[in-house]
Amino acid sequence: ESIVCYDLIEPVSTLENKDFFDLGKSLYSFHKSLNKYPRKNIVKRNTFARIKMLKDTLTKFISKSHRKSNQLNKIKKILIKEKNIFDQINKKDLNFLTHGDLVPSNIIKSKKKIFFIDFEDSSYSYFFKELDISIIIERLILFQKKLSNNKKKKLISLFISGYKNENYNKLVFNKSLYFALIFNNIKSMLTLLNSYDVKKKFISYELNKFIYLYKLANQNKKLIKSFEKN
Repeated sequence: ESIVCYDLIEPVSTLENKDFFDLGKSLYSFHKSLNKYPRKNIVKRNTFARIKMLKDTLTKFISKSHRKSNQLNKIKKILIKEKNIFDQINKKDLNFLTHGDLVPSNIIKSKKKIFFIDFEDSSYSYFFKELDISIIIERLILFQKKLSNNKKKKLISLFISGYKNENYNKLVFNKSLYFALIFNNIKSMLTLLNSYDVKKKFISYELNKFIYLYKLANQNKKLIKSFEKN
């Protein structure tokens, strides 16, 4: 157990180039520790149940008309395009306990260490290691509009090199990083749609965010896939 004193810790936005290498090392060590979690079977069952629910939500959503809502119509087009995404994974792919929500607000950097917090999504996140890897790449690198393509490539390379360095082996991606990005955004959209209420503005805001992130993944598809060969 730990107590995090936010006033004494630097925000993750202060990450420098060398920190991305350390972030990769920290993520590998974190994944290694998660593998020792004694109740993985419970997380696995939760994950399978969540996937079934999301598949049902997808089928029901694309079967209905959403012409009155420009936002929902956009999402329907995306979901029709990606309607087979859950069929592209099987139980053999779902073999890794992940954090599931490694967004910048859940990553904290002190002067010497990097901490991961907020394990709410971990109770149903028995997926593949590439999910955590891709979320960090998406939110800390691809999402930064001011970064050039070369800069993005350098930071991704540092991050993945850190993960590989800690592993002492060549990193093998069991699932495509690009697929992991698309999968996470579709999963997030469907989770929000499962409790959709037009009166809840924050849900609409979150849906717009994942529409944007889905497009961002496609815009950077070539860049992301270039690392899958390493």
